Amino acid sequence: MLLDINALMETSFNKSVLLIGCARSGTTLLSELIGKHNDVFISPETKFFQYIYSQRHVLNLLGKKRKNELILKSLLVSEYSNNPEKVFPQYIDELKELIDRFSGDLVVLFGKVLELMGKGNRIIGEKTPWHSFFIDKLPKETQIIAITRRCTPTVASLYKRRGFRNVETINACVARWIATNEFILAQEKSMSSDRFYRVQFESLIDDPEKELREICDFLDIDYQDSMVQPIGQDSSNIGTGAQDADIDRNANSRYRDKLSPDEISYIEEQSSRLEGLLGYQDNHSSVKMTPGLRIEYLKMKMGVMVMRSGFYPYGASRFSQLEV
Repeated sequence: MLLDINALMETSFNKSVLLIGCARSGTTLLSELIGKHNDVFISPETKFFQYIYSQRHVLNLLGKKRKNELILKSLLVSEYSNNPEKVFPQYIDELKELIDRFSGDLVVLFGKVLELMGKGNRIIGEKTPWHSFFIDKLPKETQIIAITRRCTPTVASLYKRRGFRNVETINACVARWIATNEFILAQEKSMSSDRFYRVQFESLIDDPEKELREICDFLDIDYQDSMVQPIGQDSSNIGTGAQDADIDRNANSRYRDKLSPDEISYIEEQSSRLEGLLGYQDNHSSVKMTPGLRIEYLKMKMGVMVMRSGFYPYGASRFSQLEV
């Protein structure tokens, strides 16, 4: 597959959108529903800002050849979606060209990678939960759709989940939920309503057509009936991975068999203030964080600060020994 690199430099898709939210808040379901629209392409998770942009200053200390090699490896290794067939390996030659041309400006490179993946679509988007902390780094024309979910079911889904870092305690999971949603709320306040849209997971699974119609209005596209059926299998839909599925409207109540009554009560108490700000409660109390939660929260905030600084130690360089 040959890439006209000059054409890709000169042209741009009509609209770009980033889907964000705390991990296990419904970002995968949201991306699948929006991606069912004929005019929309939602890329698999790239973890681009999480692993590449977060290590930009470290990568700049390397020679260009080595830097570009690590960027490519990170993209190929980090791809995640419910689609059993990987997308990025199909474009390895084109990705090499793009990285060689644009690795000096990683934000531009991110946009060009998405454009390559979704060429021919009116709207091109991506979702990686950790990208919630980088939306202020994106071009101002990029639209943002954030999904929020109540803390208790989110924590239940995160707690000791295989493949996730720092989810071994309830406090660590609550801290992640708080830090992510605080950042989302702060960015929502700083952006105009035609650039930032927020949807609740609970509303999406309860009345998907209504919520998707509003999202389509936000994106300035017509609603399509096919959007209410995701593809694949995740905690919020029931399918085989390759066929249309049905949204599981009980997804938000399954946590009760994963957490004890005391754990549920603790999570609800510690999250009540922020849940109120997210629109989940009319009357929300202001409860001080417990010392254990405060420690995990500060660790989370420090980790995000390091990621945003460009000196993150767990970025693309971790893949240096991998063969692709």
